[in-house]
Amino acid sequence: MSYRIPDEEVLSQAIRTALGRTPSIGSQRELAERVNRELAKTDPLYRVSGERVRRVGIERNLIGVSIDYCRSAGDPPTACPVCGNVMHPVKRMTLEGQLVEASRSCTVCPYTIGRQKLMPARYGFSAAEGGETSDTERRIRILRRAQLKAGEAADLVERAMRMTDLQSRGQRTVEALKRLSDADEDAGSIVNLIRDLESGDETPPLWTRPTVSIKNEARKDI
Repeated sequence: MSYRIPDEEVLSQAIRTALGRTPSIGSQRELAERVNRELAKTDPLYRVSGERVRRVGIERNLIGVSIDYCRSAGDPPTACPVCGNVMHPVKRMTLEGQLVEASRSCTVCPYTIGRQKLMPARYGFSAAEGGETSDTERRIRILRRAQLKAGEAADLVERAMRMTDLQSRGQRTVEALKRLSDADEDAGSIVNLIRDLESGDETPPLWTRPTVSIKNEARKDI
């Protein structure tokens, strides 16, 4: 049977309605079932996965989430496995004076781990408190994820080219990715796009504009 994927606005409304009817839901499967039931009232062909419901609901601050964990092998994640946003390391000073990572927390949802890697095993959901996430904040989160992926891409290129005849060329790619992500002097770098959104100014900074006389400052054709 064919199906259709609802856009984010339609899905968000279905999440609001589902949680309005049942403010506390004990599993992701139940959440998905209730949201799909609401979507079917709009279009019987609409279908959505539990993971997408969870991620959109958290991103828009429509749902609160509680997490039961299980142990897992491997390195701690750099992107949150619950909502996909950036993880923030919390560092502590040891008695020997070394700065070490003590824990790692998602910048958006409650997912938090210590030195032992833990992965979500079960979720609980409830209607979120407070207003929905602003459009600007959602854009900033997307840019932060892009910044994370640019750093991961630079690391992968560096690993791939290490100890090869292409290492010097690969290093230029690594440096270009890092400039794209973090260069203060580049108005188009991801870090400067984030700063401009945070400041509420979406126009190019004055220092990036061509030099013109004060008389012609407002002209668009210069």
